[in-house]
Amino acid sequence: MPTINKHVVELLLVEMSKLSLNSAITIYNILEKQGLKYASLAKCIAKGNNLIGFCTNHYLQTVAKWQTGLIINNHANADILLDHIKIAMAYQYAQYIIDKYNKSHDKNNNCIIQQISLTKIRELHSKVFTQFGLSSDVWILAIPFKIYDCLDALKQQYRKTYH
Repeated sequence: MPTINKHVVELLLVEMSKLSLNSAITIYNILEKQGLKYASLAKCIAKGNNLIGFCTNHYLQTVAKWQTGLIINNHANADILLDHIKIAMAYQYAQYIIDKYNKSHDKNNNCIIQQISLTKIRELHSKVFTQFGLSSDVWILAIPFKIYDCLDALKQQYRKTYH
């Protein structure tokens, strides 16, 4: 399991104070080096320099433009909004890790951190998108989660009916 120490928390806080896309990518680098798997994926999206990042960013821009209409009326505005969302996501994730550290570090200032759950990732995304006046539908995993929720509801209904 990944371990976070006081030094890592201090590095995260420094990067969070910079309010830039580069600092967001650095946050993901720091957390990836600690063994947090979500940070690797999120870094790809923040950089946007591979297929996953490109597709995710394109989807987000397309759906956000559809939701906001005139707010994103040109490519430059779309890029600015996308960068702000990426920064906010990195900071939300870093704050989540810092909160975990603050709640459960040991006397040596170390804290074992579990990998973030899909439910928590979903919650963080929804929170950030709401900050920007967007629905959680701009998240590329919104549709798979809706299908999952529907299947889960059907499964619960089945259990109530037949058990």
